[in-house]
Amino acid sequence: MRLCFRAVSEDQPGPKWSGLFAGFWPGYRRWWSREGLEARPSYRDGLRAIREHMPEIAPLYQTLCERAGGGDRQARFLSFYCPRPYLAACSQAIWPGAEPVMVRNDYSPDAFDALVLCTEWQGRAVMGASDGLWGLVDGINDAGLALSPTFGGRRVVGDGFGVPLILRYVLQTCETAGEAARALARIPCQMSYNVTAIDAKRQFVTAYLAPDRPALITHAAVATNHQERVEWASHARFAATVERERHLLRRLTLHREPKARFIAAFLKPPLYSTAFAAGFGTLYTAVYQPRARAMSLCWPGTTWRLRLDAFVEDTRQVRYPLVAQGNSIHDPMISLIAAHFRSANASRAGLGCWPVWRMMVRAVLRSSARICGAEPLRTRQASSPKVTSRTWCRRFSICQWSRASCKSVAGSSLPSGRLVIA
Repeated sequence: MRLCFRAVSEDQPGPKWSGLFAGFWPGYRRWWSREGLEARPSYRDGLRAIREHMPEIAPLYQTLCERAGGGDRQARFLSFYCPRPYLAACSQAIWPGAEPVMVRNDYSPDAFDALVLCTEWQGRAVMGASDGLWGLVDGINDAGLALSPTFGGRRVVGDGFGVPLILRYVLQTCETAGEAARALARIPCQMSYNVTAIDAKRQFVTAYLAPDRPALITHAAVATNHQERVEWASHARFAATVERERHLLRRLTLHREPKARFIAAFLKPPLYSTAFAAGFGTLYTAVYQPRARAMSLCWPGTTWRLRLDAFVEDTRQVRYPLVAQGNSIHDPMISLIAAHFRSANASRAGLGCWPVWRMMVRAVLRSSARICGAEPLRTRQASSPKVTSRTWCRRFSICQWSRASCKSVAGSSLPSGRLVIA
């Protein structure tokens, strides 16, 4: 698999943006209308929702609709209101050093723009990984506010905006993590996401967004693909969200390591994945430095640095290995669950129920559970400024051995005890 990453700069929506949209639109249209046009909200509904919840960017939305050709389908797509649900698996963490640094991995190859867009729309300079050509996968603005989302690990879908547009709105209108938290708490989100915001003063928050319950604002420095507890067990095991969270928490609390080493950890297992054939390979690692107004895209052996105040248009060719998945303890279920994601197309129906052959998936999960152990019990505990995790384990039932190890050498469950993170 090969991707061409591009860095494009245009202060205001103009011919560059229009040309990019014309090139991406056929793929966008196929993805957006796959369930039929009647399944997507009308232009009027999308505009009304933007004016109600994000009025500051309503004029920008209408300008982009005109630049996209002024068609009804283009305008409905650009509203990001109740789009087709989509899944991703990401890891993100705040470096514990004095300098504010946020690092994240992105694992979702579907509908990926492979584009870093630098804009100055409405007088606010913003740079980030594009999604839908005005939404963002992650990004930073000229006030030093950086945002990054991860999928929240829940199948609930509701009426709300796709998280890429929510990130764009926050970066267009907010300057601090506190302002970002207030905006994230009030904007309806279509699916569950964990959004981490960090500013130049190293104030940070992680917002647990959901369509069916109020947003929960926390000071968690780590976010993977679950919220307060695991609620979608099959996805959690497929994405190894608990293992990745524990790995990051150990690095934050037990190893006070330099910045370069902390970043390098995202380019190694278990955070870095080469499961591209199963749709779960690491596409890039992003490093955001709010004080420098800079971002870096990292791959094993190379780093691409970009600055908001000295942005240079360029390209990078990245080749990903399509390796066999024979060295993971989760291999027996990867192909089945990946096939479920593809067959369901992450639709409302797909997220609400399993395919007819769902028992096949569960049988594989039960087989894996006999090897890996049951999921840990997670309960909510009182928080404090020093607590970075509320994970409680009556029994450390997920054995801690190398993910590259053969299943036959798996050890037995560890004795009961408490995981202390402080």
